[in-house]
Amino acid sequence: MDISQFVKSDDAVSPAIGVVLMAGITVLLAATVAGPLLQFGDSNLTAPVYATADASVDDDENRLSVTWLSNEAADYLDVTIAVDGERHSTALSEPGDALHLDGDGIEKTGTETSHSNALDVHDGDKIRVTVTAVRDDSRTVVLQRTVSV
Repeated sequence: MDISQFVKSDDAVSPAIGVVLMAGITVLLAATVAGPLLQFGDSNLTAPVYATADASVDDDENRLSVTWLSNEAADYLDVTIAVDGERHSTALSEPGDALHLDGDGIEKTGTETSHSNALDVHDGDKIRVTVTAVRDDSRTVVLQRTVSV
């Protein structure tokens, strides 16, 4: 075998070694690009706070009722009622709690029972109800309605 035969050859590297090197470079580049992108999944995202509430008017009794129906990770509901520029806020503690507004004032029923004469309501008044689900520092408005009694 003549050594000059190897020296005159144009092939510097065999094709198999070239394929292995190209695959290695591709994997290295993919890992370099994917590393920072996959770190976005580690952020401190939390599920949104949400709950279901209902506001209804009983025309026979001229009464507005706000009821907490179901809970989706809310600690409590903040219910704000506005009548002719006057506002009153109270909290509902858990599903099943309700707030009733009529000519006698505001009555809270459920886990906590209370009565307040904070708002003066007359026939034909427009009442704006806003219910906000609260958990820690997160707040989501789950119901906003204007009704007449």
